Amino acid sequence: MTTDPYSPELGDWRLSFTGWATGSGNETWDKPLPVSLTSVYRDGVKQFSFQAPSPSALQLDFAWSCGQRAEAIRPRIHLANAEPLPGRARIAVAVPDSYSSELYDCLQEMMGSAFFSFAAIESYCNQVIAERSKGPIEVRRKKNGVEHLPASVAVERLSTDSKLKDIVPKLLGTPSISGRKEWQLFLSLKHARDGVTHFKRHDVARSYPVLHEPTALFRLYRANSFEFFDAAIAVLSAIMPTQKERWLLNPRWNRTNGPSTGNKTQQRKATREPRSGA
Repeated sequence: MTTDPYSPELGDWRLSFTGWATGSGNETWDKPLPVSLTSVYRDGVKQFSFQAPSPSALQLDFAWSCGQRAEAIRPRIHLANAEPLPGRARIAVAVPDSYSSELYDCLQEMMGSAFFSFAAIESYCNQVIAERSKGPIEVRRKKNGVEHLPASVAVERLSTDSKLKDIVPKLLGTPSISGRKEWQLFLSLKHARDGVTHFKRHDVARSYPVLHEPTALFRLYRANSFEFFDAAIAVLSAIMPTQKERWLLNPRWNRTNGPSTGNKTQQRKATREPRSGA
């Protein structure tokens, strides 16, 4: 049996921790055996246990599934020519009312992808703080100077931005992604996630004179189906040490059909189709 840390023989790719045990105590085994973290619940009557999954892996897997479903829905969203509003627009298209259900299904999946892609990054940051800190976490404040927080308090109090940019790199001994392309991917992902988590009126519809500013819903429609998932993968890959977490290499996340063909193709087609519906 191999002792490859990425071997499929270790079990499900979403496991929180995996490794190989070669013995117990003074006993050495003939073959190494896979080991993993176990989650246990016990009360006065019964006990329940299972192999503990990585929260980040579960969240990424859900974001991946959302992307797949959104990609499958997009071809069913039809566009049609529409009357342009007063202004400089030369081409106007709309989703006919009869296709609103397909559009909403797609938006729901993209909301899930944005939310859980961001959550996967936050969960990994919390995991690193909990597992790697050997004492209080040093936090530099602009107004109050240096503050030292217990790891449990840092996880609750610090923003994901601060954890990702400053705290986690120090604990892992890796370069900060601040100022790099992965940081911009994170900020874009955060913007999308905030828009669908804390919906404001302007995230749903805008009015004059800011029609040129995309709503959160339009950003979801316009995004590649796997854009948020891909951003989370890129950010996590950049902040991890050379030996990546096993769950990050989950072979299930390899897509064979390539990225979304995008909505621009649909928009070009719509300008040639007869107007209907809306």
